[in-house]
Amino acid sequence: MAVLRKILFYIFTAIYIVFCPLVILYAMGYIYRPGMEKGVVKTGLIAVASSPSHAEVYMNKSRYSQLSPAVINELLPGEYSIQLELEGYQKWDETVPVVAEKATVLDRIILIPLKWTSKVFLPEKVKGIIPFPGSDFFLIQKGLRLSDLVLAGCKEEKYWPLIKGEAPFKEFKPATYFFIENSSSGILRGSTSDGEKVIKIVFAGEENKVKDITGLFPKNAQKVKWEPQSENKLFIFQDGSITRVELDTGAVYPKYVSGVKGYGLSGGKLYVITSENLFVETDYENTGKNVLLDDEKLGKKLFGQTEYFDIKAVADDTFLFLGENGELLSNRLPYRFADGGIRGVKCAADSPRVLIWNKNKVGILDFGAEETQKTAFEKGPSLRWVHMKGSNIRQAFWVYKESHVLFVDQNKVFLLGIEEFEGFKAKQIFSIKSGSSLYFSDTTGKVYYVGSLAKDGVSFGEIVSSSASAVIPFPQIEEKNREKQSDEK
Repeated sequence: MAVLRKILFYIFTAIYIVFCPLVILYAMGYIYRPGMEKGVVKTGLIAVASSPSHAEVYMNKSRYSQLSPAVINELLPGEYSIQLELEGYQKWDETVPVVAEKATVLDRIILIPLKWTSKVFLPEKVKGIIPFPGSDFFLIQKGLRLSDLVLAGCKEEKYWPLIKGEAPFKEFKPATYFFIENSSSGILRGSTSDGEKVIKIVFAGEENKVKDITGLFPKNAQKVKWEPQSENKLFIFQDGSITRVELDTGAVYPKYVSGVKGYGLSGGKLYVITSENLFVETDYENTGKNVLLDDEKLGKKLFGQTEYFDIKAVADDTFLFLGENGELLSNRLPYRFADGGIRGVKCAADSPRVLIWNKNKVGILDFGAEETQKTAFEKGPSLRWVHMKGSNIRQAFWVYKESHVLFVDQNKVFLLGIEEFEGFKAKQIFSIKSGSSLYFSDTTGKVYYVGSLAKDGVSFGEIVSSSASAVIPFPQIEEKNREKQSDEK
């Protein structure tokens, strides 16, 4: 019996000596690789989340036990084929890398429906849509007059006449619309039987406030800007100068700043490109000027060939300059990113990235890209063209926490993932009425557009449910690690 106990003792001791280190290594993320390259190898993981969730997850065509969101642990370094399948949606698949001690994060996957659901929003004849950038409202045009405009609310999914009954501006015909990002108001310039009129509208849904500001508005106004936190302070560009208008007091300061060939507002600051091609910062009171570019030779090289630039602040110290012919410049190297043709830019809300597009291409300009290698020459921000096969791209929107882009090319609407490993694949999701505008609400995750009934040709507004703005919580991965290859917790 004593001999048997000794034998068992030695057996269990051997098992402990052999397997205990393996268990500890396994708990630390190491596994043993058999075969010709045998040895202990550090593992990685793949984290997957989708909108909508609860999709079946397949890895190398084998079904994983969990539905999305899911974490697949203890993976040897290499490439893996990941597929997501959910009834009623297109199959999603991509080949992704796994790196030792890294998490490959796929937490912003949008599953595209096999058939998009839509419902009639306004069952009347409609001419088009006028979107407000960064707002939960948009205008629906039924005719040419102000009384033919309908205000639509995305959150409430309701619509109201822009003005009621016998309002004094009923016959007003808007010709030009001035809006700014995230503002709750707009300025409309147009005409009545009495001549040209300019009105300001504060959009509130059922009770919109309309004010005649014709007497405060310069006749030759070309650009109008204000900030959402200071909506009664207007800065109006005309004939090379800026007029400042105080709507609450009725004060007008003509030629407040002269010799101007570009301007923009940000954080209570007025930014100006002067006629000498200098870049100047000042406050709203036009005191305490700070020259940000005083090199006339460089300024002439950058701004000298274009008559006007819109200035957009990407961050406190980063600016974009969009020329009247589509030139795109920045105060960051290499300064000039496009010599012309840029049709629009949209700054991201939570990162120093900018969505840009021209007739044929969609791109991402990233001012936050880190340079990891030491080089003899400084490298500027990264510009990636994520789609280069367009025909007539007219609109583009950030979608789903800026992980996707929705864009309109001719009358087709495409969804493009920009955080993919296998390249960028634009997928057509539906079509809209030729020539009409589209509006995407990041709040509701829905697309608003003008469709048409084949039977009688009557146009109507529709809502298309996209679920693209759904929030997918992913507790296993911290927000700061939402990168394709980030440090594992």
